[in-house]
Amino acid sequence: KSLTKLFQNTGAAVAPFISIDQEGGQVERLNRRVGFAEIPSAWAMAQAGTVQKADAVYGDLARRLRAWGFNPNFGPVLDLNTNPSNPIIGRKNRAFSGRTEIAAKYARTFVDVHRNAGVVTSVKHFPGHGSSQRDSHRGFTDVSATWQPGELEPFRKLIDENRADMVMVG
Repeated sequence: KSLTKLFQNTGAAVAPFISIDQEGGQVERLNRRVGFAEIPSAWAMAQAGTVQKADAVYGDLARRLRAWGFNPNFGPVLDLNTNPSNPIIGRKNRAFSGRTEIAAKYARTFVDVHRNAGVVTSVKHFPGHGSSQRDSHRGFTDVSATWQPGELEPFRKLIDENRADMVMVG
């Protein structure tokens, strides 16, 4: 909190973006070790919860991020779980679902509650990383043989609804 406050209070004409990648599950930069309550993965949230529960969990997350001085959060994941053995999406439970409507429904909640807390979001990983065979964090990942046009649908929905503050390319 002290560090982000220093950056926020520089007197700059435009407040700086102090961003974080805090999706939940295995993708959390802040965790219990630093006093930050952890949240379930996107897959767990969609499988076990309801939109009302997601609203509460993600709303609490967004308010805590804002209180700690963060104003963009690099989430939600809009990738569809089209390849459950995918090393970076499927195996890590980062996708809400393999179905567009479910992914879009939970992503909407994530975006809306973050906006309400003053935190912008970034839908990711355009044009879809859920069908990949490799982890793009470890090198070039070609999805031309595995990618399907339906992977664009969650992005189309949120962009059409003006719920894409930023888009992270995969």
